[in-house]
Amino acid sequence: MNPSSFPVRFDTLGCRLNQLETETIAAAFRAEGFPVIDSAENESPPSGAGQPAPSLCVINTCAVTAKAEQKARRLIRLLRKTFPEAVVIVTGCYAQTDSGKIQGIDRRVVVVPGREKDRLKNLPAELKRFREKAGGGRLENLSDIIRSLCGSISAPPPVSGGTAVFSFHSRASIKIQDGCSNRCTFCKTRIARGPSVSVPETEIISGIQNIEKAGWGEIVLTGINLHQYSGPQTGADLPGLLSMILDSTDRIFIRISSLYPESITGDFISVIKNERVCPFFHLSIQSGSPGIISRMGRSYGPDEIKNAVRMLREAKENPFISCDIITGFPGETDRDFELTEELCGEIGFAHIHVFPFSPRPGTEAASMKPAVPERVSRERAARLEALSREGKKRYSAYWTGREIPAVWEYSAAAKKLKAHTVNSLSLPLVADDGADYPVEVKEALAVNPLKFRGAQIIVRISEPQENSPDFTNATLVKILFR
Repeated sequence: MNPSSFPVRFDTLGCRLNQLETETIAAAFRAEGFPVIDSAENESPPSGAGQPAPSLCVINTCAVTAKAEQKARRLIRLLRKTFPEAVVIVTGCYAQTDSGKIQGIDRRVVVVPGREKDRLKNLPAELKRFREKAGGGRLENLSDIIRSLCGSISAPPPVSGGTAVFSFHSRASIKIQDGCSNRCTFCKTRIARGPSVSVPETEIISGIQNIEKAGWGEIVLTGINLHQYSGPQTGADLPGLLSMILDSTDRIFIRISSLYPESITGDFISVIKNERVCPFFHLSIQSGSPGIISRMGRSYGPDEIKNAVRMLREAKENPFISCDIITGFPGETDRDFELTEELCGEIGFAHIHVFPFSPRPGTEAASMKPAVPERVSRERAARLEALSREGKKRYSAYWTGREIPAVWEYSAAAKKLKAHTVNSLSLPLVADDGADYPVEVKEALAVNPLKFRGAQIIVRISEPQENSPDFTNATLVKILFR
């Protein structure tokens, strides 16, 4: 049986950890000879045009908001309509919490609960063996076969870091932790993922060393709550793990995906002063009102948030600091929102990721009163989004004309060459007409931009466009290593 006759399509909804887990499953299919269809970067609905029809579609879902679940259902139906002969495997957080609802969509939908998604890493080998026994060809009852295979594959191994092969992204990632042992009153992800579990230190370090040897310029440390990392082998906390990674690698940039305010300790600050730790910090703060933060089940307050930001700015030159905010949380008064708005304005975040509150079944906040009208939540979100645009514009202006380390990014789907700087500026990457690049760099810029995908580079930032917070472009100065 030739697996090349069995294309597999992947779609990912949600967080960076979901994206990494999809990459790991896709790598397993590719290793067995199955063609992988690059759909992870597609934001538009699949049309089926210009690509082979998949025999199998895998959707890694999110349950952070009702909108995320709605998007998953819409995508499942669209894939079934566009590729009627394909089987659709649905996994991830939504598949963990609402498997019955998903299974009822269509008989050719197979649900693999999110906590069992590691089974899918073993599916390609099992599917290949099964098809060889069946003599290859199209299997009419493919959905039942895959459902049976997924159920019979041995239980997933302990939480593992990921892969060194990345099909859909130009920046590598590694999972250091999964789940969360907090009890935030609004969060359905902790229900789907379970309590915090940490990846062994040696596995993380070995994985990053392999990624560095493969030429990737950056590694993103991912998880659900990195603050809860506790090394199974040495007891290392997050700063301790960062120190071990830096001591065990030479050149690769280290980016931390998301943090809590209480993560910003003296030990953490000492480690991140290393120039290989990216000056990018995303804080999950959710509100600037002490009362609302308490109702959310969080243990910090506005003073702790301000202190965390102050410490980060003392450790790095003008780092990119962003945050998550929920508007319209039950009981949020006008004054509560004003406190959040004032906090965000005082701190001057470079970006604010705003979520209007979405009641999640099974969480305490779903039944909290009084509810805030959706119209009010959206209006408050719009005010913070305007504040976010102002912050991005100020931050952008600071770096005009400077040279910054970055990673060479290329989207084959969009055919766009970009640079993603260490401080999280994503910009079109262009050549300097007067530069004397090596021949292979000139060829990559003009003909094969995938050649240096993921490479460390230096770029010079251009002037912002008039009346725009965005830069015109980033000009390639040199390639550091690949």
